[in-house]
Parts: sequence; C-alpha cells; structure tokens
Amino acid sequence: PFWGVQYHPESICTDESGLQLIQNFWRLAVRWREKHATISKRWDGSAEAQFSGNRWPAVDWQFSRQGLTPKRKVSYTTVSYPEIDVTNVCEVLEVKQKDSDFVLLDSAAHPGRYSIIGCLNPTTLKIQYFVGTSTVSLFHGIHQSSIDLGGRHIWDWIADFMAPRMAVGGDETIPFWGGLIGYLSYDVGVETLRSKHRLKGRDFKNLPDVNLVMVERSIVVDKQTGLVVVQSIMPDDADWVASLASKLKALGTTGSTGKKQVSKANPRLIIPDKDLYISNIKKAQSFLFAGESYELCLTAQTQLLFPPTNFPTERSWELYKRVRAANPAPFASYLRLHPATLVSSSPERFLSFSRPPSQSFQLRPIKGTVKKEACPTRREAEEVLNCAKEIGENLMIVDLIRHDLHGVVGQDVAVRQFCGVEEYKTVWQLVSVIEGWAPGCDHFYNPQLGWDVLRHSLPPGSMTGAPKMRSVELLDTLESSNRGIYSGVVGYWCVGGGGDWSVVIRSCFKVDDEGDHHDRETDSAEKESFERWHLGAGGAITALSDPE
Repeated sequence: PFWGVQYHPESICTDESGLQLIQNFWRLAVRWREKHATISKRWDGSAEAQFSGNRWPAVDWQFSRQGLTPKRKVSYTTVSYPEIDVTNVCEVLEVKQKDSDFVLLDSAAHPGRYSIIGCLNPTTLKIQYFVGTSTVSLFHGIHQSSIDLGGRHIWDWIADFMAPRMAVGGDETIPFWGGLIGYLSYDVGVETLRSKHRLKGRDFKNLPDVNLVMVERSIVVDKQTGLVVVQSIMPDDADWVASLASKLKALGTTGSTGKKQVSKANPRLIIPDKDLYISNIKKAQSFLFAGESYELCLTAQTQLLFPPTNFPTERSWELYKRVRAANPAPFASYLRLHPATLVSSSPERFLSFSRPPSQSFQLRPIKGTVKKEACPTRREAEEVLNCAKEIGENLMIVDLIRHDLHGVVGQDVAVRQFCGVEEYKTVWQLVSVIEGWAPGCDHFYNPQLGWDVLRHSLPPGSMTGAPKMRSVELLDTLESSNRGIYSGVVGYWCVGGGGDWSVVIRSCFKVDDEGDHHDRETDSAEKESFERWHLGAGGAITALSDPE
C-alpha cells in the first residue's frame, strides 16, 4: 500500500529496462519496509479471498464440454473449375430471388483463399437474439418460435445447440463443411464483456445482435487450386450433391449466367458533422491525457440514401459486386439474413481457429493505414508507417489481444508478426499476427473450444482501444449512436470445430424496417422515400493524433 508501480511487463516490446524498473521498485520497497520495521504476513486463503476477477486461463480445457461424439457425416464431391467466378455461382443459386436469405463469405483478394456459399432453402433454420432480452428466436421459413434462455447466456445456448450437430468425414483440405454462418453485433460483444455500456435506446430497433443461419448445404471454392467442393451434412443427400456438381460443371462450359445487370443507382451521402467529430477527438484525447485509456477507436456513421426501388434484393447484390470489383478484400461478405443485409469489404481477420484435436487460434489486428495513391511502393509505405504513432497504435492492440488470448488459453501465445506492412488493393496496412494454442487438446476431442475463445475475445480490441472495458465505456459517452453490425464480426463456426471471423469494417448494412422513411434533412416539399444504408468508419485516437 506504500510503494507501487504501474508498468506493462507483458508488452511485446518490453526490453531490459523492464527488469531494471522492477528491481528498482523491489529495492525501494524493501528499504522502506526495513526503515519502518513493518512485518510481512504469510500468504493464506484469507489473503487470496481479497482478490477478485476471472481465473486464468478463463476456460477449463480439460473439462469444457468433453465427451462430444459427432454422429453426422459429411457428403461431398469435388469439381475442378480453375476459372470459376464466385458471383456467377451465386447467381446460379438465385441470389437475386426476392425475399430469400443468402450468405456468401468471399475471399476476393489475397491473403484470402476460400469462398463459402451457403445453399439455403425456405426451411433453413435461422437463429436471432437481441441484446438485453431473455429469449432466442428460431425461424423455419414462415414459422417462428421463441425459446426462453432460462438464465443462460446466448453463448451457452448456441454452444448447446451446436453440440449434437457436429460432424465428421468432410474434406480435410477445406475449412468449412457446414455449420453456423452470420454476424455478431458490436453490442453482443460488449454485453459479453460486462462493461457499463448501455444501448442508446437502440437506433436499429429491428436489427438482431446475433443473426446466424444453420448451413447444411454449401459450396467451398479454393481460389488457389481451382477446386470446388459441393457438400451436405443432411442425411442421405448424395443425390443433391451430385446434381449441383453437374450444374457447376455445365456453368464451367458456358462461363456466365447471361443475366442482365440492374442499373447503377448512386446514393446521396449524409456524412458526420466535422466540427462535432473533431470535438469528440479532443475529448477522447483528454481521457488519454488523464490516464483513462491508452487508445480510443472513435467512430461515426455515414448514411447512404438510395432512391426507392421495386428490386431491393437485386440492388443489394449489385452493390456488393460493385464494391467487390472496386476494392476486393480477403474477408468480403454478402449476408442477407432478414431483416438485415450486409455488404462487407473487410480486410481484417478477427479470429480463426482450426479443427480439433490440435487446435490453434490466430488473430490479425490491423492498425496503421496509408493509401497506395500516396505511397505507390512498399518502401514508401514502410517509411510512412514506421513512425512512433502508428507503431504505438498497433503495439497497444497487440498487447491487448495477447492479454485476451492469454486469459483464455493460458501460457501458449506468441506474436508471429509484429507491425508487418501488407499490400491490399487500394491501401498498405500495418498488420500483426498473434497465435495461441490450447493445452491438452491433443488428448481429447472438443470441437467447441474455438467458440469459447471467440466469446472471451469480443468486442474486437482494434475497434475499441486499450484497456478494453474502460475504453468501451468512454466510447459510449463520445459516440451518439449504436454501431449495430459495424465493429462486430462476421464469419462461421464449422460443424467440424473450426471457424473464421472477420471484423465488420469497410462495410455497410441496412435494416428492412428503415426502407420507407423520409429524409429529415430535406424541405417538407421535397420529401421522398428512400432506402437507407449505414456505413461506419473511424480511427484509433492516441496522444499523438492530430484531430484535424
């Protein structure tokens, strides 16, 4: 209580001075104790009871949902199709069909490799949950039912839901055999974090925070090899697998669906108020200077107002194709899970985890960006990004993510890449790679460990700041609206136990119930209906940031 030091010995950039600092602290504390003749008390259980917080690691690997024996078998066949166009395949599957759900996780650029297309049908099961409620909703086509969580958290309910649906026997060379695909909002991550964050009256009243579909039939495209896997986890479904494989082979000979593209309607933008945003940056820096946080990822929402259309499904699909062509991304996605539609061009993997029994967990935070227009060469990009602000910004998130992962898997965590400059279609990015391994996983089969890691790692640290919980609370006071899907994650949890989730950035989404509103900024005589999309954007604020 008389001598203390605030220090981060766990930082990846800690050098010899860290040891010297701790030695100085110990030397001074011992000298003070000798001078004042204080007496040390032996450690016992009563002392341990004074401490609070989660145990470390947070998950008991040896007893976490053991004894799972998958009963489902995966049926699949492989087609060689080196010139495959993923968007053509989606159109063969009638992605433009009105009012139908659709899911595409699209590796449209390096380092992405696999694209996953869900082959949904009218009775495909959909799971939805709203933060702050005690029920989960299940949809089978037009049939809906609600289940009381009974005091359980939504994460536990989904884990129990998936347990009997695990499967074996799929193609080991691909990451997805079937399973849950969808998004988890920013707020469901905050709810899991248990911070003092409160929803601001819900800007998106009909937008589920958990929106997942159980994909039983799917197509996986390996961009690297040109192989296409058609697969199903439904019983006795070999005929469907063979039929769709034949259909894809025929597509390979024609090369195109021949369907007409709808006209390109350009939206009107409502951008955030500049003076207010700069004021919030300065407020964020006041929190930093006061020691409340080290970094705050401040964001705001832009609105895209499209003119009305009788073909909203076609418009959203054509919007995705335009975004994909202009800025192909390794973790792009097109999700139409009513009432939400998401068009994503995300370059950032949040968390991937391999199948058991030997499981690894990888996170790839991005902090530091420069346009290729300004820096055409890698050398120029490295010169710009290799500065105190950008390295410090990335470092804080790396330390935060290492902390998150250590808290779940324990000791086995390593930084595989620190502040590496990676090239994307339109920008250079400063990317770090953190990996962890689950102890004891070689000795038992547990396909739900990755789900536990995801649960304990949200919301994404790169979209909050450090320390995470306090930063979330501060951002709640600075941002005037809910983030919704933005800053959440989108991806899959495979029935084989693997998964891959990306951060929802460089993305836009719409909610069906907002489709017929009026623009409050126009004169009453000029009011017209429109289709509203939301596009979140922001940046990490540090003490070295320039508000302008």
